[in-house]
Amino acid sequence: MTINSTQIYNYDTYELQVKESINLVVKYFDSSTKEHISGATVELSGAGLSESLTENPFLKEFNITLFSENFTKGFNFLTIIAQKENTMPQAISFSVNLIERKTIFKLFINETDTTTTKTCLLQIGETINIKVSYTDNETGSFINGATVEITGGGISANMIEYSNYYLITISAEDLTQAINFLRILAEKKSYQPQPIEFRIDVIERQTYVSFLLNQINKTLDKTMELPISDNLNITFKYFDAKTGEYINNATVQLIGTDITLNLTEYPQLQHYSLQINTQDLGFGIKFLTLVAGKTNYQSSSDALKITVRQIKTNISVISGEVVNIGVGDSHLLNITIYDIDNGVFLTNATVRFSGDLGQGDLIEDPNNPGTYQAYISNIGLGTYRIIIIVTESSGYYSFEDNEVTLSATISEGEVMLIWGSLIASIVAAITIGGYFIAYQRYLKYPKSVRKVHKFKRTLKRKSAPSVDIISRDDSFKSLHKEGLGKVSKFKPGKLEDKLPSVDIKSEAKFEEKLPTPEKIPEVKPKEKPKTTEKKEKKKGKIKLSKDKDKSKKKEQSTETK
Repeated sequence: MTINSTQIYNYDTYELQVKESINLVVKYFDSSTKEHISGATVELSGAGLSESLTENPFLKEFNITLFSENFTKGFNFLTIIAQKENTMPQAISFSVNLIERKTIFKLFINETDTTTTKTCLLQIGETINIKVSYTDNETGSFINGATVEITGGGISANMIEYSNYYLITISAEDLTQAINFLRILAEKKSYQPQPIEFRIDVIERQTYVSFLLNQINKTLDKTMELPISDNLNITFKYFDAKTGEYINNATVQLIGTDITLNLTEYPQLQHYSLQINTQDLGFGIKFLTLVAGKTNYQSSSDALKITVRQIKTNISVISGEVVNIGVGDSHLLNITIYDIDNGVFLTNATVRFSGDLGQGDLIEDPNNPGTYQAYISNIGLGTYRIIIIVTESSGYYSFEDNEVTLSATISEGEVMLIWGSLIASIVAAITIGGYFIAYQRYLKYPKSVRKVHKFKRTLKRKSAPSVDIISRDDSFKSLHKEGLGKVSKFKPGKLEDKLPSVDIKSEAKFEEKLPTPEKIPEVKPKEKPKTTEKKEKKKGKIKLSKDKDKSKKKEQSTETK
């Protein structure tokens, strides 16, 4: 037996949907010959039915068509009996389960299919459009006239049928501000009902913020470094993330350790602002929080990191950090102190110097604020290290020590002058010393006395002194020749004609001029070694030979002339 071409065996169940029909076919044949038994009686009974099946001799079968309306909802137990005279009857029992028609159900929220996800976010002040599609599974046609009801989250309403959908619009205010579980049930007689559950999370309206610190956008960075006594200007803007509209009448606060300040709203400028001096925060790293909130709006919280430091300064040594001066000169130590952060020169600071030249104070120039000076005088030869130290009473400023190297040297001209003076002094000392020695040894007495002294010194020797005594005639001859040599230089001619004849022996002048040998007391000289006597004799001979050579040369020169 088959139902709608599906083989049915004894005690099987066949599901039949509402508005469907079944074609029941029974084959009744001889088991031996496999021949169709025609003329048999085949009857269907049960579930309030009693029907005879019609024989189709061409197809060699018995069949009957039944509709869903012939059955009651649920299981319907049926029996088919086939019999013929002289033939063994056959029976088969089965059931037909009449069910509602299968349906397809889909959920759409704001035109987005959420049948699978079944979740939705709804911000305060927003509405959502919910619609469902309820269709026949077999035909795909829309099931109209169904009852579609939505419940949960504090609402209970029927959805309206419109354009092959069932619709409803829900506002966030209709739900509770939290998680809302809702259920939609679609049903119609003879159709399979379709329930679906989903979740709507009602949240505060999403927001976004931006803020400026001292006119610099710090929405992402959120850090800033400032000097002490400087102002921190905070400009805060609070917007609806979906609409981009400015959120007014919000509460915006700056919260930190021992500090809670409210930002003032400026509606015309559409922002909140606050000014705070860093002295109220103190030195170091400060963590502050900007908090903004309003009912039905997502609150905002941003952590700021503010570093408060000392004021930066720049110390310029106008007089120079490496200075060269002359020995004994003076030096004006001159500096300026500039406040870098505030762009002004720093006044009323305490400036001191210390180092190899001692220590002292630099006094501020009343005509040049921020300029400090000290006068160091009479600096000796050498190189000196000077450290400049700056302090300030408030402790708000940062200073670095400066070092000055001062060198007092002698100039090249002075060096040359000193060397010249030194050399001249040495030469003068040597000259004076030499003259003093010469004076003591030679120049203190006349020449004749010196000869006597010299002769006295020879008396101490063991050998007798060698004294060359020239004879009178030889002396006159030598003088005569020397005179002839002088006269021959003037006029040519014979030498005899040029000189007057002079009787040397008759001239008394020569006798008067001849030196008389001094009487020297006889001193018995000590005996000298023979070697010494020989040396003295040799000296005498050499001297005589030299005189003879000189006289010969003079004679030769006169003869040639």
